[in-house]
Amino acid sequence: MNERINKKKVMYHFLNHVTEIVLILVVIALWIATDSFMKLNNWMNLLRSGAIKGLIALGVTMVLICGKIDLSTGSQVGLSGMFVAVFCKNMVAAGYNQTLACLIGMAVGIAFAVVIGLLHAFLQNT
Repeated sequence: MNERINKKKVMYHFLNHVTEIVLILVVIALWIATDSFMKLNNWMNLLRSGAIKGLIALGVTMVLICGKIDLSTGSQVGLSGMFVAVFCKNMVAAGYNQTLACLIGMAVGIAFAVVIGLLHAFLQNT
């Protein structure tokens, strides 16, 4: 009886942590398969590229916790990126700093997010 309970506990913990186990197995496999995977430079690149997606995922998570759904997040990121690219090209050609272009892109993203949030709030759209 005790052995059966222990097997159930092990299976329960295994099923609750499948994602973490698979991630660890993938890291180990890549570590064995390549020479440069465990180098600091590679980990910094992974963290840099994952940071943006993580911030976007946090925003989407907050929307889902509120009981809504918002599929426009990817479009907002694309729109903000387009503004940054266009303004960077034009501002660098005019001799300005790229930081202002990034701030303009963030402002455009925030403005569209506020508009979409207000539309959801006032129209009671799910």
